[in-house]
Amino acid sequence: WNDFGYKGTARDQCRLQRTSYFPGLGFLLPRKAWLKLREAWPTAPTMGWDYWMRVAFRSEEKECIIPEVSRSHHVSTHGSSIKGAKQLLLFETMALADIPSTCHASKTPCHHFGDISYLLAPKYEGWVKTAIDSAPRLMPQDVQHLATSATRLPDVLHVVPFQREHYLQLAEKVGLQP
Repeated sequence: WNDFGYKGTARDQCRLQRTSYFPGLGFLLPRKAWLKLREAWPTAPTMGWDYWMRVAFRSEEKECIIPEVSRSHHVSTHGSSIKGAKQLLLFETMALADIPSTCHASKTPCHHFGDISYLLAPKYEGWVKTAIDSAPRLMPQDVQHLATSATRLPDVLHVVPFQREHYLQLAEKVGLQP
């Protein structure tokens, strides 16, 4: 699952990404990691399990591998985790993979995602730095203007500096938040 895999930004169904943000919806852990994690699991949590996992991941400096386009399809219109129309709208904005997996429960390696060596730290961090350094900069007011005009930006990474307090308003304008 990719919490930021919106229809307008997530396109490559076979690309994986690294993140220090625990995604929560649909994940796998090696047994060794689970055995260590369950020892620290709170007996009376004061927060949701997914939030607890995010805090645990950050404190351990762990990262997750997530798909660019979410692969788990468990979106529902009711249930204990669905709290209202805004959450349903959020799920409707998410890109969901529609190509079948070529990986099966066998002992042969899965090549569905191709060569994933680009996820190794030096290569990945170099790619991220290059992508950010070469990305065009837009100011928040430019983004707000573009959101209301017929002008469409090219489908490339853009860097938009902003203050945290303005994120939700800005994200909504560009379709990153319903």
